[in-house]
Amino acid sequence: RLAEQQQTEEPGVDTALIDLYRAANPAVVYIVVPPIGSGSGFVYSADGYIVTNNHVVDGGRAFEVVFASGEHMAATLVGTDTDSDLAVLQVESLPDGVEPLPLAEPDSLQVGQFVVAIGNPFGEQGSMSLGIVSGLGRSLRSQRSSRFGSTYSLPSVIQTDAPI
Repeated sequence: RLAEQQQTEEPGVDTALIDLYRAANPAVVYIVVPPIGSGSGFVYSADGYIVTNNHVVDGGRAFEVVFASGEHMAATLVGTDTDSDLAVLQVESLPDGVEPLPLAEPDSLQVGQFVVAIGNPFGEQGSMSLGIVSGLGRSLRSQRSSRFGSTYSLPSVIQTDAPI
């Protein structure tokens, strides 16, 4: 009986995930940093700001953003934060049909909620995986010491188990 119930529920979940992928994937980008490597990012604003990881761009001098449509654009590095491993790039304009990804309000999240990760592992564009919110309000300690000798902790981190 449980299998019958799952079969009737799965098409709804499948459809929701497919719709989510179709809506979000155009704003997920592949970032190439020659000769260092590559990584993923997402369009944060209509002004062309793209959020990625600091370790993706660290040491780079040139940055190329590849959109899901295949369109390539040069980007400039706007800023980085080593402790949170975040970086922001900017392209001059967004391709047609690309909308920034909305961010959820942290208070609306609950442990156990489904989450997806969309990215470009090993250059394989458009990969999506499913997971759950594993924890809320986590503290992430930086790997380096501050000038005062202590380490920096990033508060209120959302923990998920969605691999990418």
